Amino acid sequence: MALFYKELKKLRENSDIKLEEIQNRTKIDLRFLEAFENGQFDLLPYTYIRLFFRAYVTEIGGDPVQALNDLDHYLNRKPATEPSKPAASDKTPKTPEKLSDGFKPQSPVLKRSNLIKAGILIVFWVFALLVIRKITYESSDAAITDGGQHVLIDHLVTDEELLNNYVVYNSSEITHSAVPPFSLRIASKQLLSYRIVADSTRHDTISMASGDSKSFLFSHQAEVVLNHSQGVDVYLNGVRLKEFISQEYPVRISISDTPPVIQYTYYTLFKDGH
Repeated sequence: MALFYKELKKLRENSDIKLEEIQNRTKIDLRFLEAFENGQFDLLPYTYIRLFFRAYVTEIGGDPVQALNDLDHYLNRKPATEPSKPAASDKTPKTPEKLSDGFKPQSPVLKRSNLIKAGILIVFWVFALLVIRKITYESSDAAITDGGQHVLIDHLVTDEELLNNYVVYNSSEITHSAVPPFSLRIASKQLLSYRIVADSTRHDTISMASGDSKSFLFSHQAEVVLNHSQGVDVYLNGVRLKEFISQEYPVRISISDTPPVIQYTYYTLFKDGH
């Protein structure tokens, strides 16, 4: 039973599914997915753990019902065996005298227990619907901080939106001395959404909480589009790009090895008069 999360990790690896793919589809922070596979289930409130763990198991093709049952037993949320049913009523016949003296049957207690269970299920499905709704609508993505708090991140602008709603007001190009293979690291002190194409690998929209960083490897060229550049630092092979300008609107960074240049493109809204 204690190895159920390792079996799920093995199932994911055998199915050739990467954690980054699950993160992109479910919007669950990569740290929580890694924690699940290491048997760490105390990083979030229990309700969120069940919700996100169920989504993780579903994505890798596992049995979510069995997985949640294993999780409950692992966390001692359920007894290992079903509780025995009260048998006092079978051994001791109920007499009219006892009933008339105010004997209370079990049904009200059972009914209240069923209502509590139904309420828990309703709360669970409400949270599930909220997560699905946040994933479906592109207007916003859900991110969760280490404290388990929900924050709302504006969706990353598409190329079509950049063309229709924004205008390039500044661009620059500099040479670099980095040699391949390249390592590109993005660190942000604020909430950030971006997408990146590294060589021929295209990553879906990535959302980062404040204080996070993420690295990408490539050999020839990479292009990243940031929602904004406020509080954002970009490093190429460990060297911070000092020419990077901070602004509240999207920024595109293009890096190539032939010729060895870095191109910055800064956007602003049409209504700003640029």
